[in-house]
Amino acid sequence: MFVSEGITFALIALLGGISVGAALRRDHRRRLEQDRFLAGATHELKTPLATIQLLLESLRDDRLPKEKRDRYLQSGLLEAQRLERGLANVLTAAGLLTTRERAPARSHGDLAADVQRAVVTMQPRAEAAGIELATQLAAVPLVRDAEALQLVLHNLLDNAVKFSPRGSRVEVALHADDRDAVLSIRDRGTGMDPETLANAFTPFWRGTDGATGGTGLGLHLVRELVHAHGGTVAANSEGPGQGSEFTVRLPRRGVSA
Repeated sequence: MFVSEGITFALIALLGGISVGAALRRDHRRRLEQDRFLAGATHELKTPLATIQLLLESLRDDRLPKEKRDRYLQSGLLEAQRLERGLANVLTAAGLLTTRERAPARSHGDLAADVQRAVVTMQPRAEAAGIELATQLAAVPLVRDAEALQLVLHNLLDNAVKFSPRGSRVEVALHADDRDAVLSIRDRGTGMDPETLANAFTPFWRGTDGATGGTGLGLHLVRELVHAHGGTVAANSEGPGQGSEFTVRLPRRGVSA
């Protein structure tokens, strides 16, 4: 009897130890995720803020020639837009971390109009970078979260412009097949090696050469928000220097043909 009770007590103690160990590991992982998120968020917001501060300090003494002053002001505006996008990414990521199953606020609309709206918003940044935004858009009725899709489109377009060489163009195409709305954004920029391609949507991942830029939040949010619509997003690149293409597929269920 004593042996049986001892075995039972030992098993209870073992199971309790395993349970406590698992809880401690989960808590440790959560702390690591929070630390990594804070570090990434700080970088996402601090970099454009530091650039804006430097530009304002350069403009403060009013000793710059007019053409240089205008260029500095344009750069400051672009950095302010970058800061706004970074803040939107951080706040959205924080919301996704705390409410993974949030229900999108969906409404009927034309996805082509959504894409055109994002392209118009991105146009000044593209012009400043010497990039042409070329569109080929077919009307696609869709039930979607319009504001969430704007964040998706802004991140994809910003990514394409950022990695494109001056004088090149970014091609934005939209059409529909029997089931899905299909959006593709293709650039002729730096492209991705296999490791970068495999980790394109991994949050906070940066290549050893910094090729992904930023903190990795943008493309991660693209994937999360597209998945919230029941869709998919895929990245493709033939290699470094060969450009990149991102393809978003959103289901058209609930919308009559």
